[in-house]
Amino acid sequence: MTARLRSIAARTALITGLVAASFGLGELRRGFIRRFFIDGAVPEDRPVWTTPKLGEGLEPVEQVRVVLLDGLSSRAAEALPSLSGICASGQDLRLDVGFPTVSLPVQHALWTGLTQQQSGLQYHIGLMKAPPRGALPPQVDSIAVAESHPEIVHSFGFHSALPEIPPDKAPVSDAWRSEFPDAALAAVRSPARLAFIHVLRIDEAGHSHGGASPEYAEAAKWSDDLLAALFAAHPADEKTVWVVLSDHGHRSLGGHGGSEPSIRLVRACVAGGKVQPGKQKMLHLIDLARMLADVLGAQLHPAAVGRPWQTALADPARGATLPRPGPTRWLIASVIALAGSLSLRTGPGQHVPWSIRFRWLGGVLSGPRWLGPSLGLGWLIVATLGVAIHCGWPTLSNPAVYPPLGWDLLQGSIPGLLLLVGLAMLAMRRWDSSGVAVVRTVLLPWAAATAAALLMCRAPDTLVFGGPPLMPWSTGLASTFLVQGRAACLLLALVLVARAALRWVRGRRRARTPPGAVRPSPGADAP
Repeated sequence: MTARLRSIAARTALITGLVAASFGLGELRRGFIRRFFIDGAVPEDRPVWTTPKLGEGLEPVEQVRVVLLDGLSSRAAEALPSLSGICASGQDLRLDVGFPTVSLPVQHALWTGLTQQQSGLQYHIGLMKAPPRGALPPQVDSIAVAESHPEIVHSFGFHSALPEIPPDKAPVSDAWRSEFPDAALAAVRSPARLAFIHVLRIDEAGHSHGGASPEYAEAAKWSDDLLAALFAAHPADEKTVWVVLSDHGHRSLGGHGGSEPSIRLVRACVAGGKVQPGKQKMLHLIDLARMLADVLGAQLHPAAVGRPWQTALADPARGATLPRPGPTRWLIASVIALAGSLSLRTGPGQHVPWSIRFRWLGGVLSGPRWLGPSLGLGWLIVATLGVAIHCGWPTLSNPAVYPPLGWDLLQGSIPGLLLLVGLAMLAMRRWDSSGVAVVRTVLLPWAAATAAALLMCRAPDTLVFGGPPLMPWSTGLASTFLVQGRAACLLLALVLVARAALRWVRGRRRARTPPGAVRPSPGADAP
């Protein structure tokens, strides 16, 4: 095989590999996102408190009333007069619901005292097959009434739960929605030891219109008026404890699931029984679950580690129930990131020693010193900032993170991808860098960043132990990097095709030039 044929074969193999990698990354991302929705516990994420669990719990009472205003952010809650009045009569709380901020897993933590990582229900959104072990509702006479999504209240073993689950997963009827306020009033007035009211129109408005919309504010006002009627029907007193809380907030554009304080930290209050009125304190959801177990005279799951009421109020323990990567994971991710920086050097005097030994690496990138960092990291930084500007930072609260093709993420990445194409063409045309060197310089840092993000969000653990790859910040970044890498591979393949086509055209022109003919200079006037 001649040198020319070997060169053509190598370029063809490189272009084919880039196209295959682009499609492969798309399938990898789809599989990655599907793994979000599996169940799996993470034993090492068990909360560890910094202070001993000494202190007094609340005494049992005759009745407990719990109202959950689904999707109500703390900012919107501060403007609700009825909720504020109940909080003023008891203990006002800033409640940390843990991570992920998804309705059914958060309620699982409320009724069992286990964090999402302890229970393994981190992104469960459908009906549970059976009530979880240690759930509070089956232990007492209990009733639950939900405005919609009855699969949630039917998952926890309430003795009575309304409405019934419609067949074929159909939404609840408009007739039930109109009956819901009366059914909620009847539940609150009932002799049941535990009555739970699940209000969902705030969450529905947040998903449809965003947390900053007039529709969201109107839904919050309607819910606050309902709360006032419910509280007036059976107020808190020495024999009745009232608990009002939210399970998560909403982004201004709609969405939840991540660990942002505006979504994870919600307003709650406890009134009645032996609860003394007090200024707002930080509390964890599993601490609130411990309080519910105490006032109901019930037992939580044996692995629950919520603290007694007075201990929990005295120690905020900020972020104690959030999962965090361990030091070993940080160390490995740092080594991966450092390895990715090896391709950022340019110029014959600054090459990494092993690049001259392996010809398939394409030699060292030619050009000025700024070219390597710009090609390797500049486009990726610009693309990620473009995503943040276009559709918000890619956390699990951002709906753009989930779609299989990731169009919103791709659109936001366009400025960085255009920078990538421009720099790649400049490197190959102006400084005659090889295609392999350009591809290596672009993709090696991206691969290191993506591998580090996947490691930090426990994607390797998913393959070994089967748990979901869910972590507060790295999961969304991994999804974004996979979209950007797929686009980068395809664009680099197109750039290499365009370069080969231009070389072929120039070669044809030179072949047509008669021997000895003088070519005009680039600036000469045409005859």
